[in-house]
Amino acid sequence: MCPWTQGARRFVDYRSHVTGISNQLLSQRLRELEVHQLIERVVVPSTPVQVLYRPTERGSSLMRVLHPLIEWSATHDG
Repeated sequence: MCPWTQGARRFVDYRSHVTGISNQLLSQRLRELEVHQLIERVVVPSTPVQVLYRPTERGSSLMRVLHPLIEWSATHDG
């Protein structure tokens, strides 16, 4: 299942599901999603510091619309 439909996730969770891009580019894309208020970056004060990304209400509502398209694409691939 996609990490972005599962609530707060770490960078490594996204990294394991998104292939073909560098860590730098993934970080840039996460920042862009944050700027567009689709995700929020949460810093958990721990040792070591943990950074989580979780969907905002706006991001969650977008995923509710996109999810049927993702499912359709998966069943009609190829």
